Amino acid sequence: MNMKYEVKLQKLADFLAFLFRVANVGKGEEEDKYQSLVKGSDVENWVENVYDSISNEEKKELQVFFQKDSHIAVSLLPYLYSRDALTSIEKLQGTILGMDEQQLVREIIKTSYEDDSIKSLPVMERIKHLTIPEEEKWKMIYFAHHPNEVKQRLSLLLKQMYERNYMNDEKQVLQELEQSIDVLKQNEYQSFIHELASQHTTWNDRKRLIVVPSYSLNVGFISHDEADFNLLIVGLKRFNVIRKMRDDKEVLELLKILTDERRFNMLRLLKRRAHYGYEIAQSLGISNSTVSHHLAILLNHGFVQSSRDENKVYYSINQGEVKSVIRELENLFLM
Repeated sequence: MNMKYEVKLQKLADFLAFLFRVANVGKGEEEDKYQSLVKGSDVENWVENVYDSISNEEKKELQVFFQKDSHIAVSLLPYLYSRDALTSIEKLQGTILGMDEQQLVREIIKTSYEDDSIKSLPVMERIKHLTIPEEEKWKMIYFAHHPNEVKQRLSLLLKQMYERNYMNDEKQVLQELEQSIDVLKQNEYQSFIHELASQHTTWNDRKRLIVVPSYSLNVGFISHDEADFNLLIVGLKRFNVIRKMRDDKEVLELLKILTDERRFNMLRLLKRRAHYGYEIAQSLGISNSTVSHHLAILLNHGFVQSSRDENKVYYSINQGEVKSVIRELENLFLM
């Protein structure tokens, strides 16, 4: 697969992702199956420590703009990216404060649409059709009538949170992001990016796909669909976690192969010495066709190896492959 996508370093995209994570600590903002694998990591500890350190007022204000269902500030990401406003806190603030009020309202309601048909509806009707909690709808209706308040409050919140809770760690975050740029362009990441974009955006080969790495998202991601491009903000650890989960799944499949009763008995028999097919059938009391079926599976996965002696094919256990599965089990449960 030769998939074309652009990897862009947008350090303030990570800052907004960081605020989204902090705002939703303990609120199930990411899939549990991924999150459980990074619990206690540096990123998770950082996010949780910041959440514990900020005031209740700051938590409330974060929930206003970064609540997981309405995520008003996160909805601005494509607009901010297209205006090159994600490179510094000054540009970020200035772009938000300078937004046309009608444009601001259009951007903040770009979230959780039921289907594309409602995009042509008037603003208030669009809000009513959003699949978000009623209290979040009322908040968006209020902001739709008071867009200047959105600009002022959000701009102030970003400045305060940046200076108090992000700026001191920005250098380390930036180093992590810079190192990820070339990595995300490697061939092994293409299928991962393709799968994520296909499942969570309307991307096709006629639209640009912009991939932005995020340290703060860790294993999460944020996706946006625009008319001419798709924006995919991806946590740096997501690829490795998915690969590990797939590896674990493969081990489970191999275990299923080994623990089938007939294949299990077949391997125990072949452990003693090499047998040819008819001998295996006679020793285990099963038909030749059944032997052939199970041998094909064992051969395909490397648990059995074959050798020809005159007109007979002998089968023997591949102990190295069986031991490798045992080592994988040790890594999963004992290491």
